Amino acid sequence: MRARLGMPGWAVIALVAVIFAVVKWLGLPAQVADAVKGAPERFDVMGTARITDGDTLRIGDRRIRLNAIDAPESKQLCGAAPGARKDVACGARSRDELAKLIGTGDVACTAEGEDKYGRLLATCYAGRTNLNRAMVRAGWALAYRRYSDRYVLDEMQAQADGAGLWALDFETPEDWRRTAASQ
Repeated sequence: MRARLGMPGWAVIALVAVIFAVVKWLGLPAQVADAVKGAPERFDVMGTARITDGDTLRIGDRRIRLNAIDAPESKQLCGAAPGARKDVACGARSRDELAKLIGTGDVACTAEGEDKYGRLLATCYAGRTNLNRAMVRAGWALAYRRYSDRYVLDEMQAQADGAGLWALDFETPEDWRRTAASQ
């Protein structure tokens, strides 16, 4: 006599496929790999950073774009939190958060390519802090899903916590840039 499972075999296979798809969509493989690896031992660019905005900095003569995140533009305003009276300079707040995370120490970056503007795409660290992840976790940058799913869970946590942008009424930086360009 053969024992029967509670679910037909095809249903088990379908369930496993759905679980794998959700795990991939949430970026779990990249996030687990990042957590296990931590900061790399070797960096491509190191030095004192000058901050342009919440996802762009300069080390020496290299312009660096924090890879896989998108922060509000310098002049971007966001709607006030409920009960507040005026808009928030969320672009400036994002820039200030990056400055706070960096502090007075050096920044070390690992190159991951170059964008269409010639900026180095990189994951950057201030000490052991992954700045890309920290900006998303603080709510002052979004996971840039168009290019990567690496920081999706961090964004979901920031949203659940009502951190940074998630406490405001905001337009995604990508949409804001598109609107600003058309005006």
